[in-house]
Amino acid sequence: MKDSNDFIANYMLYTSATECPTFFHRWTAIVCLAAWIGRDVYFPFGHTKIHANMYTMLIGKAGTKKSTAIKIGCKLLEAAGYSKFAADKVRQEKFLVDLARKPVDTINDILDMNLFGDDNLDNTPSECFVTADEVNNFIGVGNLEFMSILGELWDIDKVFEYRLKNSESVSIPYPTISILSGNTFVGFNRLFPPEAIEQGFFSRMLFIYGEPTGVKYTIPKEPDLDLQAKLIKQLQAIKKTITGKITIDDEGYKVLDTIYKSDYSLNDARFEAYESRRLQHLIKLCIVIAAAKLSKVMSKEIVIEAN
Repeated sequence: MKDSNDFIANYMLYTSATECPTFFHRWTAIVCLAAWIGRDVYFPFGHTKIHANMYTMLIGKAGTKKSTAIKIGCKLLEAAGYSKFAADKVRQEKFLVDLARKPVDTINDILDMNLFGDDNLDNTPSECFVTADEVNNFIGVGNLEFMSILGELWDIDKVFEYRLKNSESVSIPYPTISILSGNTFVGFNRLFPPEAIEQGFFSRMLFIYGEPTGVKYTIPKEPDLDLQAKLIKQLQAIKKTITGKITIDDEGYKVLDTIYKSDYSLNDARFEAYESRRLQHLIKLCIVIAAAKLSKVMSKEIVIEAN
């Protein structure tokens, strides 16, 4: 495989000499890029906007190298200057306070901030990237309330207000959260009790299954520093170039329309809610693949690759 101008293709080359499943590396590249572009990019969708952020969970047996895949992607983002990582383990309320950057009392503090003209009122979108190779430690086993909040934050396009237990509130401006997590089958069953299937969080999460590759490297190879440098330059070019509105051309729209109107079903009642959001998931993926190619137009080829 030769290096190219496609970030994801180069990332796959960068991670080719590891024991991780290819699926895990590909989705790590996708979600890391989604977090990198964050709220800088959007696709107009009726009265709303779709951003690239994703919730994903790598699923496999213990020893399938989920953590390895996640950590390689995180190190690359850090090297490129990304710093909006969430804590590995945090209580629900602390996570929201951190995301808000500052707790406020909904009456007194907002009045003090002079909502109608104080330059100190910071409405800069609040972004964070949850990278939890042991996701149960982050969310908490069976924590339906936290799952519900995360589900609401997946595609929110406003300031999110949350009342803390001490009666104060946090105000989170336009939260944009990406999640790249890992889990085993046993851990998955512990995290999601049967009633969680009806939660919006469950339908917003993409579950990426991978099997052990059987490949073994007694001493793993060091990363190709030249390719690493190229990936960092590509990330910086994407950040500089791919901003604002993403569009779709006529041929791309025809393919997306055909996909959306096709008779698609997983024939599994547990994924009915996911099927209702499959188009949004697909558009998010189209945005990321377009960005990886330094394009602001979703072409026919990009839609097909994403699907």
